Amino acid sequence: MRRAPPNGRCGPQQQQIRVHHHRLAQRLGDAARTPGRKARADRCCLQPSKGGTDRRHRENWRQSKHDLISSGFSSDNEVQYRRLIRSARVATDERLMNRWDRMAPRFIAKQLSWPTGIGGWLVRAGMNRGNARLNGYALNELRLVPEDRAVEVGFGGAVLLPQLLRGAAFVCGVDRSQDVVNAACRRFADAVRAGRAEFRVGLVEDLPLPDSTFDKALSVHTVYFWQSLRAGSAELARVLKPGGRVVLGFLPKAHMDRMNMPADIFTPREPDEVIAALRDAGFSDPEVRRPSTETAWLVVTGMRR
Repeated sequence: MRRAPPNGRCGPQQQQIRVHHHRLAQRLGDAARTPGRKARADRCCLQPSKGGTDRRHRENWRQSKHDLISSGFSSDNEVQYRRLIRSARVATDERLMNRWDRMAPRFIAKQLSWPTGIGGWLVRAGMNRGNARLNGYALNELRLVPEDRAVEVGFGGAVLLPQLLRGAAFVCGVDRSQDVVNAACRRFADAVRAGRAEFRVGLVEDLPLPDSTFDKALSVHTVYFWQSLRAGSAELARVLKPGGRVVLGFLPKAHMDRMNMPADIFTPREPDEVIAALRDAGFSDPEVRRPSTETAWLVVTGMRR
């Protein structure tokens, strides 16, 4: 049996595991780390000792590092994600972490845009935590009543679906990821069987929904991936009944640009662009709303004419 380190202290390998695990969590948007744990991780030594055990440890991971880099982080193979996680946690070569720093924005952007496999699950879990305040604010601005039929476009980690189901008579979720839709169908199987929910694969520019069907429409952190703001806004107007309300939550371009997301996946949006698209689509009085002027994120709301 492996003995615990004396006095509750961690050895070199355990220190490296903590440091790399902390770095991975940061890159996946896990904002739930406590300051104490972060401080302990920051004090951990990054360099392995010269002992034989650590030498064998480095050799064991050298091949995994080579395979990871040569694989290019393809989202088609779940095994590569497992290697990514293991390497980010225990690899002792700083060059691998430097490559992760360069590849992380594209990896995360792809999974945010089109979640698949274990990588999509990890990113969705991190985003659910990091976006809790925006999600809550957007839901309040939706102003649900028990008779409402609501649709959420790009529901991703499904963090808002339980609250939508509690507050509305019927909820439809549309997402372009088949993995996301399948997960929601399993999780909310009872609501689906009861006729209170349905989940479909589709794009905001071509929603697989009939005209004038819903009272409320919600979408959070998706406008960056729309091929056309005007087409997406027109589709939301089409599926909403006259008087229906739309709420779009997002981070404005000024803040998104600081994240260095790849331009071929992310399209940062200005609030004025979103307002103009909603107005042209037939929404009256679209406006920007946020809890305070210091809040980075915001929502744009509008009423279907």
